[in-house]
Amino acid sequence: HPADATRVLREALVTSAIRSAQFAEALGLPADRIILACKVSNVQDLIAVYTELAERCDYPLHLGLTEPGMGSKGIVASTAALAVLLQQGIGDLSVVTQPRGLVLTAELTYRFHIVDKGISPEGLNF
Repeated sequence: HPADATRVLREALVTSAIRSAQFAEALGLPADRIILACKVSNVQDLIAVYTELAERCDYPLHLGLTEPGMGSKGIVASTAALAVLLQQGIGDLSVVTQPRGLVLTAELTYRFHIVDKGISPEGLNF
């Protein structure tokens, strides 16, 4: 039986992220400078993709729900997805703010804090 579209999408995201990181390493980028991120806009897909990435690689993961929605819908969706991943031990919380001081999003990194590693958050493009 062929896999359903959701399963194919999730596997494609995981495989692409890992292969891209391996390719970057082959080109000379040190592994400790690589952070994986997958653009996912569905809560269940986010949980499945990042759980699988955490099982299959040691790269740090940038977690976040892409375009979760406006207002309380977006807050609830992001909170639900990130809470599950945190409960599984995937991620550490760091809050990112806009220049005006308003909370923009909660970003999570897997296995280390970006700032603790001396990588400038301003230099990273998620």
